[in-house]
Amino acid sequence: MQSPNQNVGSQEANFSSPSTAEFRPPQDLEGPKSPGVFARLTPHNATAWKAFRSVVDAVKRDPTQFGHHCRFLHYDEPGMPLSSLLTPQSSTSLEGPEDQTEVTVSTSSDDQHTQRPSQDELVYNGHYLLSLDTPPLQPELGWRIGTGRWSGGSLTGGVDLLLNCQPPFMGHASVMLDMCMILRSDGTRGLTKPVSFIQIGDLLYKFAYSNWAGVKELVFQKEKVMYFRQKLGAAAPMESTSATPSLNAIAIGNWSLHRTVGGGAFGVVNATSLHGGKLKIVAFKEIVRRNNHSNRIVDSELQAALTLKAVTENHDCKEFIIRLEDVIYERGSSVFDYSGPERVYFLYSPLARGTFGSHLISNPEVIPMSTRISLLTDVIKGLICLHDISWIHRDIKPDNLAVVTMGPPRAVVGQACYSGLDPEKSLESNEGIEAKPGTVGTPLYLAPEMEWHNSHYGPAVDIYSLGLVAYQLFVGPHPLRHCKNNPWLMTKNNRAEIKDEVNRWNNMLEDLNAKVSNHIEHLIANMLTWNKDSRCSARQALEHPSLIQDDKPNPKRARV
Repeated sequence: MQSPNQNVGSQEANFSSPSTAEFRPPQDLEGPKSPGVFARLTPHNATAWKAFRSVVDAVKRDPTQFGHHCRFLHYDEPGMPLSSLLTPQSSTSLEGPEDQTEVTVSTSSDDQHTQRPSQDELVYNGHYLLSLDTPPLQPELGWRIGTGRWSGGSLTGGVDLLLNCQPPFMGHASVMLDMCMILRSDGTRGLTKPVSFIQIGDLLYKFAYSNWAGVKELVFQKEKVMYFRQKLGAAAPMESTSATPSLNAIAIGNWSLHRTVGGGAFGVVNATSLHGGKLKIVAFKEIVRRNNHSNRIVDSELQAALTLKAVTENHDCKEFIIRLEDVIYERGSSVFDYSGPERVYFLYSPLARGTFGSHLISNPEVIPMSTRISLLTDVIKGLICLHDISWIHRDIKPDNLAVVTMGPPRAVVGQACYSGLDPEKSLESNEGIEAKPGTVGTPLYLAPEMEWHNSHYGPAVDIYSLGLVAYQLFVGPHPLRHCKNNPWLMTKNNRAEIKDEVNRWNNMLEDLNAKVSNHIEHLIANMLTWNKDSRCSARQALEHPSLIQDDKPNPKRARV
């Protein structure tokens, strides 16, 4: 294949280029109009402007050959003096305002080809636009940026945004929609601020997000969902990890904190320049301390989170529970000075897209059996991690089991365990923890022994609760959904009702146990057995044949 500044006569397979008559260079450079446009890449030093001119000249000579590249290219006529486009920061230096991020891409440029351009030369004013309406050649690889590799008969050089059509030929990078915008070359860098600088060899560019608001932002979010679904075959990132950073984000240290849409206790944190510039996205919980009482809540949360992080540091299954990533104090000190309210941010990893309640329970039949099995397996591994260190969750339910991704499926035991645990009440004896009916957990997911007076409980309560979640995933609606309150909490006036409920429960277990032993219903029956000592442990559940078999059939869901 010839270089891009030479004529090429063949067309690349499965590629449709616009004809010369169809190509019209855009004249409006004031800003993007379509909500699908999420970012603009503009030359920022003399070398980059000269390279941009070489690309425009090549496109004008042969728009058919460069039909794919011209879809991203926007320029104005006529040419302008190079000096008129340079700013005081337009050099190979990456200095800029505090709200800008520098991103350097390693390349293998050849210095002997580098020539310092004259600032009196004429160049084209313009930029590249990245838009959901103009997908890259290979969406799974993102928008490829560079000078192209033209051997092997490729017409596009393997790039979408063509940066240069003359020596020196630089390296390559790709911009990807992955939770938030990232730039990849030799590593991964987060583009989490409104403006970033990207340097590829001697070429320096300004990467700026579109600042949509109101209806246009809503349209963009809708288009983003469709793009992920149609082009990537995946669920879209959470809206609060949008590819258009919020101007209202809270910047503290290396973190940029964004609120979730619809409110709630958790938001989203996009990390920038963290751990050597590596991108990391986590969840955060905000607690405001105003007095001694709220300060104690902060201390309790921190102690539990730090303890759990420390004791699970070397556990093989630690990735299946949500763990503390960082703590940020609004005034910079862990010591509360009582000078006024102060926000404390607890950062937890990983960030979850939703919960079993929001993703699975309402209509589990539409989720592939293999996906449900995988998510359940991950949660069991999370319980193994907790139970191995003698901790009990005590509030396992769909809304406390977090879905990190649906493809590939990944789940974790949710953050609620931090509030549901007392670090001083680990299982120090065979008796377990003394039951205090009505004080902890969610009534319809509580194991019977947690609601019996003069009783003690242990890790088996989590197995029971997870058994109810699994029942909803694989069998049918919650078997106790008709109960207004906890059916196992016995009072003077409800003994007859409890007896009826026990009979109903035993009949359900018989139906489940009647299934073949390698079916998921058999495991669920074991998890829901009355006798806590007869329930399987988390490790035993993980070894059940229903979780390790391939090509499992969908069990018939019951109507109870």
